Amino acid sequence: MEKKFGGNLVVMENNAEKLWNSILKIVSQLINEVDYNSWLKNVTPKKFEDNKLIISVENIYQKNKILNYIDKLEEALNTIMYDNEHVSTIDIEVVEKDNLKNTEKFDIPEKNHDYEYGKNYYEEKKTRSISLFNGISNNLNKKHIFENFVVGKSNELAHAAAEFVSNKPENNAEKSKYNPLFINGDVGLGKTHLMHAIGNRFLEIDDNKKIFYCSSEQFTNDLINSINKGKMMEFRAKYRKLDLLLIDDIQFLAGKDSTQEEFFHTFNELHQDGKQIVISSDRPPKDISNVEKRLISRFEWGLTVDIQQPDYETRVAILRKKAEIDKIKVSENVLRYIAETINSNIRELEGALNQIIARASLLRKEVTIDLVQEVFLDEKKSKSRHINEEKILEKVAEHYNATLDEIKSKSRKKEIAVPRQVAMYFIRTMLDKPFKEIGNLFSGRDHSTVMHSVDKIEKDIKLDKNFEKDINLIKDEIMTN
Repeated sequence: MEKKFGGNLVVMENNAEKLWNSILKIVSQLINEVDYNSWLKNVTPKKFEDNKLIISVENIYQKNKILNYIDKLEEALNTIMYDNEHVSTIDIEVVEKDNLKNTEKFDIPEKNHDYEYGKNYYEEKKTRSISLFNGISNNLNKKHIFENFVVGKSNELAHAAAEFVSNKPENNAEKSKYNPLFINGDVGLGKTHLMHAIGNRFLEIDDNKKIFYCSSEQFTNDLINSINKGKMMEFRAKYRKLDLLLIDDIQFLAGKDSTQEEFFHTFNELHQDGKQIVISSDRPPKDISNVEKRLISRFEWGLTVDIQQPDYETRVAILRKKAEIDKIKVSENVLRYIAETINSNIRELEGALNQIIARASLLRKEVTIDLVQEVFLDEKKSKSRHINEEKILEKVAEHYNATLDEIKSKSRKKEIAVPRQVAMYFIRTMLDKPFKEIGNLFSGRDHSTVMHSVDKIEKDIKLDKNFEKDINLIKDEIMTN
């Protein structure tokens, strides 16, 4: 059986593996790296037929994990296929491990609270820096090193601080000024890359160093599992005996009192022992809400650096570096066109290049500006299929901890009025709905009220950097989840 891609190229079914790899290149830019390596990277693509890609996994647990990302996977598939007649889907089948081909086998213990880390060790030993303590991988990605990090005006201070911390691993008075190193910036600007680079440089200098990278969510889940299984001693030994702790997205500790308490003591013990702590967030310490003041104070003990959105020249340099690393030939004109079109963050920039290369490879075409324009247009259409009023309202309500009924109501309370105005702003700017139609969604409000709300949000975005970050965060949730 044959399948047409975009009406130009006939591709045989046995290209399922190539298609799946193209999907992974896109999705790897959108989800947590630990989850990507744990659940998606070892999947076996089986075949592509009847507009359906069939993939196989080792067990029902892995299938259920992958289902959390099925929307992103199918959106990537449709972006690559851009077949306007059908919507391509992905089916997941569970097969016995012995029947899987070209898949490394791993015996999953029935009871092992360190399963996630153990699995990473066995499956990612070729792509990750491995340093074991208590049998646990450090979670570092070998690809994220200083040599691959493009430095520009937007990130030069953060890069310099990260290199200083990495190259001075021993205790000294100067180092204490950089402990903790707190890196803040919007999503997709390179914070995680710098954190991995610090860890990898530590290991270059001394591969016996005990290093661990995790997100604050992973720290929380690890704590919960340890409490449930009565293994708090193991938990504390794991986190408090490190030479370097790298913890990402610390803002998600907000409202988690028990986790904050445990992290407070972990921080204190590491800091007192002169061990390096590196923390990242989407905002500076003083702007993180619902986190204890004593923790905020400790975040400010060392050096706080921020990363801004890259300027045009830096965006071009980033694309050039990525093409060089991936050994892809792309003309300077194309790189400059992409950099001019996408000015949000590095993740979107690199994700766009991945999609363009995937399309060119499948269509066996050269990467031209015409092809790039096709990809951007199809991506816009693909995303618009997944965005509607209900999704916008849901994500806005979730962000502001409000209910849909409250946002749609006639309440004038500030805690309800603001999310309502934000929802109106997104429905107008993302869906281009008429003002009157938007007003009808919110208890029949007049079109002039909607116009005022949209104008107000646009002005507030320009005047308040923190509000702008919140708006970008909500938009990212709407676009990617």
